Amino acid sequence: MSTKPTISFSHLGCEKNRIDTEHIIGLLAQAGYQVDANEELADYVVVNTCSFIQDAREESVRTLVELAEANKKIVIAGCMAQHFQEELLAELPEAVALVGTGDYHKIVDVMQRVEKGDRVKEVSPQPTYIADETTPRYRTTSEGVAYVRIAEGCDYRCAFCIIPHLRGNQRSRTIESIVTEAQQLADQGVKEIILISQITTNYGVDIY
Repeated sequence: MSTKPTISFSHLGCEKNRIDTEHIIGLLAQAGYQVDANEELADYVVVNTCSFIQDAREESVRTLVELAEANKKIVIAGCMAQHFQEELLAELPEAVALVGTGDYHKIVDVMQRVEKGDRVKEVSPQPTYIADETTPRYRTTSEGVAYVRIAEGCDYRCAFCIIPHLRGNQRSRTIESIVTEAQQLADQGVKEIILISQITTNYGVDIY
């Protein structure tokens, strides 16, 4: 039986992005991929990027360029993958895959296609996915603290904000789903749970 490649991760941006990264790690680990914090030892590096403001974009670009100069095979996930799809593929031949903000749950399939030699673009035009308590997750926070996403996306169309384009319309998890995940985390020893979303005060208006 062949050994799965080793994958390292670079997390950029907000804590909502952190949760996406944690799910990506959990899904790949469950599928048998090796996870290593050392990018130099990894066969692939997944970079979960941010594209909300200019400074965040520049940080993401610097990270991608540094990895490209080190001849790493890069999987670009997150908001920049959602926002600058064609530009990234054109400018970074080291990018073996793009994974949009609503598509990270397909990461195992993406990696399997990459291993076969495909260059993969898995980016939904309108993100609709939201992970729940059944989605594998490997926490990267300290032992006693965890984030729980209660909703994703935003229905407002503010002229100054790109979030609806990057994250899609609002979609809330059910109260039952959130409570179940909180209980799972408590059973793991988590003492402090931080609820997050794009607009927390709008939680549930789309489903209740």
